[in-house]
Amino acid sequence: MHTIDVRIANPEDRLPIQRMLELYQHDLSDIWDQDLDCHGEYGYELDHCFGAEGCRAFVATVAGRYAGFALADRAVRIGTEGSWMDQFFVVRKYRRRGVGESLARTVFAALPGRWEVGQMPANHAAQAFWRKVIGAYTSGQFKEHEVRIGRWQGVVQMFDSRKGPAEALGSAGCEAQAMGREPVTRQLISSGSTFEEQIGYSRAVVAGDWVFVSGTTGFDYRTMSISDSLLVQTEQCLQNIDAALRQAGSGLADVVRVTYVLPDGTEFEQCWPVLRKYFGTVRPAATMISAGLADPRIKIEIEVTALKRPPPSAPQP
Repeated sequence: MHTIDVRIANPEDRLPIQRMLELYQHDLSDIWDQDLDCHGEYGYELDHCFGAEGCRAFVATVAGRYAGFALADRAVRIGTEGSWMDQFFVVRKYRRRGVGESLARTVFAALPGRWEVGQMPANHAAQAFWRKVIGAYTSGQFKEHEVRIGRWQGVVQMFDSRKGPAEALGSAGCEAQAMGREPVTRQLISSGSTFEEQIGYSRAVVAGDWVFVSGTTGFDYRTMSISDSLLVQTEQCLQNIDAALRQAGSGLADVVRVTYVLPDGTEFEQCWPVLRKYFGTVRPAATMISAGLADPRIKIEIEVTALKRPPPSAPQP
């Protein structure tokens, strides 16, 4: 294959980018609800990408022919500042040939700092692609968050492109490389709770093929409310855990160990019908502990360890 060239777009690239955007929007028309205008075009507005502060456009070419583009701006969804990958596309002919990864890496390096890259909930191929590319770029040092409220909803990967491989790996990863072993890829999963940053923990951590989910309570994170019912809390605990596992590429069916913590151990039997509903066929190794919990409203906390499923083969954008 010819050399891949990625550069900042100039005014002459605007029309080719506009036309590639039409292909891009058609590619996603089954999951992105949009209609053609009176000219038979989707008509994505490009003005903000040329000349607006904080917005940059990039093009990828192969042997001088357009192969893809990336649009970046400052409209982050999770934090208050950083770069956001607004649109990203590779012409179908050049997919699975390294163009997408080269384009992404060049954009990350050109805009050093905090990054957020998001994908629509149903765009599973893009989610697999970005986890792979960002995981390789950061040596696994990125967080993933699911946005469920607001005009834009989807999965977001967050990382800092200023961190080189050695810094991203940390001392353990560097030591592993020095000993001739591959460092374990580490991914942090966030629920969006402010306590994670204040205390210093993650909702879940993916380390290699394993997923470790922190002790999880029965709070409904959408409303930050909690039921008085032990059974309802137990159900919500498991739904919260399942959401974290799914972000990690796993699920409740992959759980191998579970720990239950209840302030009143005599109430544990009340939970059994709910636990049987989720784990009746999985039957992971289990432990029940009676101990005080941080909030008197909390009647149960559940912690699990699960295996990560092998990722499906996904097309590269």
